[in-house]
Amino acid sequence: MENISPNDRLKEVREKLGMSQTAFSSKLGFKQSYISAVESGKKKLLQKSFTL
Repeated sequence: MENISPNDRLKEVREKLGMSQTAFSSKLGFKQSYISAVESGKKKLLQKSFTL
């Protein structure tokens, strides 16, 4: 089994849903800049619950 980071998994899920960072962040209740920073590894994914 592949060991994928939560940051990479977030990007993978967003891309599989065909969503932009802006649309994805809006749906989750985050700022787009946070999603960008998480996906690029500059920030860690928060332990906040969210659903799509």
